[in-house]
Amino acid sequence: MAADIDVVYRVIGNPLRSGATATSPLTLQIATDGACSSQIATKTVNLAQAILIERMKLVRLSGAPAPPQVFALHFLVTDVALTGFAYAEITGPGIKPFGTACQLEQAASNAGPTVPTTVIKDSNGTIIGPYSSGLGTRVDRRDLLAIR
Repeated sequence: MAADIDVVYRVIGNPLRSGATATSPLTLQIATDGACSSQIATKTVNLAQAILIERMKLVRLSGAPAPPQVFALHFLVTDVALTGFAYAEITGPGIKPFGTACQLEQAASNAGPTVPTTVIKDSNGTIIGPYSSGLGTRVDRRDLLAIR
């Protein structure tokens, strides 16, 4: 079954800032196992092709060393023959993974969502649309009142 893979790859910030440019070639590999040895797709990308480069805020606990600066690189890999879990590994200049090099990803089937989505319904039970919790558009209370 072909699927689109929403790759969110976490990297250490300092090596990324000092070692990569917008045009640096990166190799993005999709695999079906946690060691990234069973590759099913490979794509050459650069940072300019990222959908989003997100700076993550890690919490520093009292008495603990300061956590590193971490970025999440967001890419979309389409039409991957996937039957189970997807793992991603990105290599290239400035890429130092946060955690393991082979990171678990989320797959979105072309046939529709595989994970239940929270939806908003009117008083008759008719689905109005998906609820977004900070990613995308917010539902305005006035819009819900206008439906009544």
